[in-house]
Amino acid sequence: VNQGTSDYGRTALMWACQNGHAGVVEVLLGRVGVDVNQGTTYYGRTALICACQKGHAGVVEMLLGHGGIDVSIVVPSGESALEFARPRRRSCGITEVHGPLNRCTGIQKMGQ
Repeated sequence: VNQGTSDYGRTALMWACQNGHAGVVEVLLGRVGVDVNQGTTYYGRTALICACQKGHAGVVEMLLGHGGIDVSIVVPSGESALEFARPRRRSCGITEVHGPLNRCTGIQKMGQ
């Protein structure tokens, strides 16, 4: 489940998060041994970064609810999931940040 299957080493979880396929994300998060913090081989983007970058609020919420998610991971250029979400802050559902690592602490669904 953690095998990079494409260019840049994206896993099935990363692809599902990037494309907003919440049902597939749910199935993959239920797999034993899934590494939610694995980064791509080229850009270092995690599943959470992929979801934030594309503004998939439901997927972001699922990932943040999964045990072991590390929101402080940054890509080589120094950006965290929060920085990727900022251009889409409303649609991604980020409501609060605090601390030196810009941890996401609040999620809301669109329209609330």
